[in-house]
Amino acid sequence: MLGVSAMAAFAIPLAFGLAQSRLAQAQSEPVPSPTITAERRAEQALPRKPVPFDPAHFDKYVGYYQFGPSVIFTITRDGGHFFATMTGQVNVEMFPESETKFFATTVPSQVSFDTDRQGGVTGMVLHHGGLEQHATRVDESVAKKVEAAVAERIKSNTPSPGTEAALRHQIEADLKDQPDYGVLSPGLAAATREQWRVIGPAIGGLGSLKSITFRSVSPQGWDIYDVAFERGRTEWQISPQWSDGKIQGLNWRRLP
Repeated sequence: MLGVSAMAAFAIPLAFGLAQSRLAQAQSEPVPSPTITAERRAEQALPRKPVPFDPAHFDKYVGYYQFGPSVIFTITRDGGHFFATMTGQVNVEMFPESETKFFATTVPSQVSFDTDRQGGVTGMVLHHGGLEQHATRVDESVAKKVEAAVAERIKSNTPSPGTEAALRHQIEADLKDQPDYGVLSPGLAAATREQWRVIGPAIGGLGSLKSITFRSVSPQGWDIYDVAFERGRTEWQISPQWSDGKIQGLNWRRLP
């Protein structure tokens, strides 16, 4: 995959961003500088070793955390094993590096948890790709509703409202070598800036935009489009948008 993506810690490649809405305003961080992003990425990639941890202490973290309109992180415990599962993906085992922070061994990613003054767990932070992304804890009913909506869109093969227009707008801006960072979430904007030296020439070399055709919905609830250019065909994936219209995630690859 070329491009930048959001919301998937363990399977979707590259970097992630969060949109700003009533739910996500507390989740998003300002666009980090390239220096801060690089420092965080280096820290996240450091080797980690599990520390002694009472499995029962993990139960307060078990639950559901919403990263976006179609993405739920489910945190579970099975005996002395701790797992994080994202919408449309498989369980990833997490290991304690402290009482509040856990790491994966499959990718350089960690999760930590936010608490209120009473010690109640209110959210989760995903440390990945040089970013720190916050998710709000939600009830099971909310999580199930989100995942049911994704399943229904997959079944009916229906795109999320606004994704085609948003994709067209961003591609047209990209072809002018002027990405519209204003419509990207902070994390996605940071990742796009960081990778633009590679992405920009690759997109520019495709020539003029010919057509955008919806194909399907991914297991994570992202809309997949076939996009034809003057000099090649590509596949693009775009995440559903929050009510403010911000793009949380976007990635693409060239087709044979």
